[in-house]
Amino acid sequence: MEVLLQDGQELKLGKEVKRMLDLVRRGLLLGLGALDLTRERVEGFVDELIKRGELAQKEREVAIDELLATGKKAEERLRATFTRLVGELGLPTKADLARLEERLAALEKKMQ
Repeated sequence: MEVLLQDGQELKLGKEVKRMLDLVRRGLLLGLGALDLTRERVEGFVDELIKRGELAQKEREVAIDELLATGKKAEERLRATFTRLVGELGLPTKADLARLEERLAALEKKMQ
């Protein structure tokens, strides 16, 4: 796994860092996949509950809104956890990489 910088150059990473990044990436993708609660999918789920008699038609909109709100809260918690983990692992953020790119560009300009 290589990290591409904005100018297309690759940032070489050690094996341990690569493994950590891969694990974090997989965890994030799993979490986001589980939270893929689009309104259309939630409506389909609620409509299925209504068909099975597990939910009354008059409760449809409230149930949809509650499921979407729950999904949004879970997504926010996941993002906060991911941000905390990135910080704890000392992984560079997009802002960190952007600053490095700017410094590299400035150094390259000085060298020319």
